[in-house]
Amino acid sequence: LTLNDVFTSMQNGFSRTKKAQEYAVKRGLNFLNLELGYSSGQLHYGKDQAFIEDLQALQILKPLDRGYLTFGKGCIIFPLKDSDGRICSLYGRKIDKQGHYYLTGRSGLYPNYPAAATEKLLLVESIIDAATILQIKSITDQYSILALYGTNGLTTEHQAAIENLEQLESISIMLDGDEAGRKAGSKIKSELEDFLCSNEKSIEVKIIEL
Repeated sequence: LTLNDVFTSMQNGFSRTKKAQEYAVKRGLNFLNLELGYSSGQLHYGKDQAFIEDLQALQILKPLDRGYLTFGKGCIIFPLKDSDGRICSLYGRKIDKQGHYYLTGRSGLYPNYPAAATEKLLLVESIIDAATILQIKSITDQYSILALYGTNGLTTEHQAAIENLEQLESISIMLDGDEAGRKAGSKIKSELEDFLCSNEKSIEVKIIEL
């Protein structure tokens, strides 16, 4: 059992769950064109012990005194991918209240590692921001899109992916237009410039203000 198998099951769950589809529409996400799943918390129902142990190994299930805690229950689910394009982690966003969750030891990038031929990279604040922008062809024709994990969410994995982009010419940072977003944008710009300088890369880093 792999996370790819788990996410495929969650995609099937999304296709059967009207409230998850309604949430996606409310957030402007076209679920016909995006990879979206839904966690009902019932993935282990009716399964044998070996399957349940596999889910525990993947951190999808955590045993409680009675029953199990299921990752992302009541969330739409997005896949995070490794450099080979495999699902290596999951992100869940609650549909009926505030809350979002990553698998323990979060790894991977959303929507994926940028293509090697990337010349312009656009960094946005969240996974839902990235999913929204992936639907805008006039932007995706120009940029590869990469989600940060919040205002403090530039990770070493982001940096490693950027370092490997031999044709990269510019990085644009587009965060929320509030004070927190402006401060975070300046901080991330400085961090990226220091990182690129230390790697002797001459790449323009700029902020797009909303």
